[in-house]
Amino acid sequence: MSRLPLYDEVREARARSVEANAAAAHLREVEGTTVSIGLLLAQANRHSELENEVPGDELVVALAERWPALSDLASEGPRSTQTYAQRLLARDAQLYAARRTLAPLASEAEHLHHELHHAVNHQAIAMERDGLTEAIAELGAINEQRVAVSQELVSVSTRASRLQPAFSMLDTFVDKLVKQTEKAADGSVLQATLALHLAASLARTTQLAFDELDLDANLPTAPETPSEIDIDEAMREAKRVTVQFVELRELVTKLYADLTAQEQELRSKSDALARSIIERTG
Repeated sequence: MSRLPLYDEVREARARSVEANAAAAHLREVEGTTVSIGLLLAQANRHSELENEVPGDELVVALAERWPALSDLASEGPRSTQTYAQRLLARDAQLYAARRTLAPLASEAEHLHHELHHAVNHQAIAMERDGLTEAIAELGAINEQRVAVSQELVSVSTRASRLQPAFSMLDTFVDKLVKQTEKAADGSVLQATLALHLAASLARTTQLAFDELDLDANLPTAPETPSEIDIDEAMREAKRVTVQFVELRELVTKLYADLTAQEQELRSKSDALARSIIERTG
């Protein structure tokens, strides 16, 4: 196919739209990670002994590499000398700075998409005027495939982004609950009490997370934490909730892995179709 009319105009409009869309995509990642940090921080504030990785390391590196205004972002992050809660707050501050940088450009994504759409329409009119019927038919077929793939990609990506905070929280804190329940197996009232309080806290946080994200699942019920602990009853409750949380984590982990795999596959298809169109139109 020979070079089409208005090739340069379309290419310039596409470049502006791609930049804004990249900002919007990164902003969605930042917002999802921010939700995860909020859930983890709620647990860390209730249980000061908790210690784990802070989410967002790879995201911060990607932001610093992609956006010149955020090139120093990685140097402002959590420090090993800080408590877990302090490190979460430091990461939250990094993501807040990223949101402030990305939001203005991301807000232009829809407008710039319309500009690109107008440029492509003008190109199509010029193609019809010049009688390029074969090129029009070829581009129409490719674009029809791309639209179908893109619609499916949006659906899968939305589901994955909604599930990510719950996945992150469960991945972090279920192991803590398992270890605490194991500690209580020696008959210690103190350890059993700690296991019950941790299980109750995790159950409440999980319920809030799933409600906020509009996710439907069979969630563990919070154990009762009476003032006078019967060690046998406490252990039964702790084990019951721990088993339920382990099963829920397995379910959410598989679902999240399946969604991210689908997302990657669809994105590859969409990118290939988009490249095919860009090679022809600009």
